[in-house]
Amino acid sequence: MLKITKGKEGEAINITITTESGFSKLVPITLEHPNPVKRLTAIDPKFELDMGSTYAGEKAKENYSFNAEEKRVQKSVTIKIETIDGKDDNGNEKPTTDDLVWTSNKKTIADVKRTGYDTAVIYTTGNIGTAKITVKSTSGKSASFTVTVVATPSDIKLGDAMTYTGKPITIPAILTGENGLTLPTGKTKLTYDLKDIEGGIAADKAKRFYTAVNKSKGIFTPKLLLSDDGNKTYDNEVIVGVTVKGVLKNGRTVVFEKSADAQLTIKQSNVKDLIVNIGQYKDSEWEIKGTLSKDETKKTFTDLYVGNTYKFMPIPGEGSSEGAAESIVWASTGKGIKSVMDGVDYKSELTGSTNATVKATYYELVKTNKVTPKKKMKTITIKPIQMAQSLVLDKPVQVVSTGVDKRNNNENSALLRDAKVTIKVKALNPKNSKDKIQWKVLTADDTNTDDKTPRKPIEGIKVTSAIRNGYTSVDNKVVDTNGNEVPSASASYDAKNKSLKITIPKGTKAGSVIKVGAYAQGGAVAYGYIYIVKPTAKISSVGVSADATPTQKNGRSVKNNWDLKLDKYANISAKLTITGATTEVENLGAKWTIGDTSAYEHEYLTYTLDKKSALIVRVDKNGKITPIKPGKATITIKTASGKKSAKVIINIVS
Repeated sequence: MLKITKGKEGEAINITITTESGFSKLVPITLEHPNPVKRLTAIDPKFELDMGSTYAGEKAKENYSFNAEEKRVQKSVTIKIETIDGKDDNGNEKPTTDDLVWTSNKKTIADVKRTGYDTAVIYTTGNIGTAKITVKSTSGKSASFTVTVVATPSDIKLGDAMTYTGKPITIPAILTGENGLTLPTGKTKLTYDLKDIEGGIAADKAKRFYTAVNKSKGIFTPKLLLSDDGNKTYDNEVIVGVTVKGVLKNGRTVVFEKSADAQLTIKQSNVKDLIVNIGQYKDSEWEIKGTLSKDETKKTFTDLYVGNTYKFMPIPGEGSSEGAAESIVWASTGKGIKSVMDGVDYKSELTGSTNATVKATYYELVKTNKVTPKKKMKTITIKPIQMAQSLVLDKPVQVVSTGVDKRNNNENSALLRDAKVTIKVKALNPKNSKDKIQWKVLTADDTNTDDKTPRKPIEGIKVTSAIRNGYTSVDNKVVDTNGNEVPSASASYDAKNKSLKITIPKGTKAGSVIKVGAYAQGGAVAYGYIYIVKPTAKISSVGVSADATPTQKNGRSVKNNWDLKLDKYANISAKLTITGATTEVENLGAKWTIGDTSAYEHEYLTYTLDKKSALIVRVDKNGKITPIKPGKATITIKTASGKKSAKVIINIVS
């Protein structure tokens, strides 16, 4: 936010606004006489909104309404604004130069939207309760409205349901207002019970033999066996009637009272020889990660990964009741697991690396003289592996100089001797990640002068992984530590495989490039690049394009200092002096680029800013300077290796 603290009335000020991307625009501002708010007064400061009302008739005249499109009720409100300058000659309050900001302290109950200079709409957001709506001026004056949101239903419904023995079910009542909106229960008291229905079990018998009921919460808990003869026989299915009564009072006055009925079907559960498969979809293919056999009751898994979602699939054995898989009760515990039912499967997302437990509870009917429901449980303990979300390489860009022939002090266009480079994984994020690492290497020699494919690889390159007898992919071939191709092998994945040694053979020419990829088992990847270039002596002939002018002091130009206007752009130009060469190198661009890989015959340049300078200008990877505000900025120019550097000072003037 721009704040102007001083100025004369009627004075015009030009403000230059610059975006992060470098776009600038000149905006003229004319200063006016300030007229701050003296007092704010809420008109009708306390009122009630009923989420179930249509607000027809008299209430509509009081600015209440039902917004069917937004599915909410609302009221238009007005704030009285008194200013320091008071009223004009016609008796009207002079407009304030303040801005007014409207806010709600409980947006889940009611919120507000400004609609005019002194008006706003306060509306419901789905919950009952009391919210305070405040309007505040930029000069600090404020006023507030207190809105109480209630929910008066006009109808109640209850849907039919089905469950299994031993598996509790909640049957929710649905309350609706006269406007058709589904309402929260709020202060409506709900009472559930069993009821006699035609074609169903009598309520008294149902309570005694088939199901218990929590009258206040609507939870029906079926018995373990559908039997009314002392467990000698049992029914496969029974139907019982359920009812709910809703009552809402305003003080002692009943404003709503209505009941609804439904039927609950209870099926007998009998799960035999249960098998549980644990798996996931990977690349659209179903992959089994493990199994609990019919004889296993407990098992620990150590190869499931944080961030992945797994399914626990129940497979009841022969002799199980119809729909047996649906009768199983699932539960999970642990801070790092979130679970939901997905049909008959139990779907769990591992969100943290702490241990988690998944349990499946079910009942098997055992027949002797009587039928006995036997409780059984399968327990799955998960010790998750934290997968890396990202990889960081130590020195991801490395530059190898072809060297200088000391006999004649001339730069050499090819390596004078073998060069050894090590690429390391510096960090896995998060820190407790335990991914295994795989390496892949792609090379291209200097004969690749454009983006043609296939590339010609560097011959004789040797790659050694950090693990004994490890395999690495080099130019799409899997090789051992001696560089021998192993056609039947795959590149090694190993937790200790966090570094790679590369020997670049003598004779490799400047303009060659090596791309190294470190792949974490969880999917994170980081790339490193090794550039073979001619030797750099120094950065020379630094300059700035014509839109910038050399900074003058005492009639002379200051070295490496330029002035640049706020609404202009400039480009840095620089040349390299190559060791032993007689001329400077100006073209420092890539020889070729394929995707994110480029090759360079000479070191490319980088441009960086310190924290203070980054507030004054922006500079991109090509050296383009974009001013942000007046001030002094220092731009550091470095070669890709970081061994040679130069500085440019840019003074941004308005």
